[in-house]
Amino acid sequence: MDFTRDEMVWMNNALNEVIGGPEAIEDWEFHS
Repeated sequence: MDFTRDEMVWMNNALNEVIGGPEAIEDWEFHS
């Protein structure tokens, strides 16, 4: 499959949320 950059970013953020929990959510929101 081919993904756009926005789709890749969304998936990466979703994975970080699942893996890292609230700490990861705060981290990527801070950097976005």
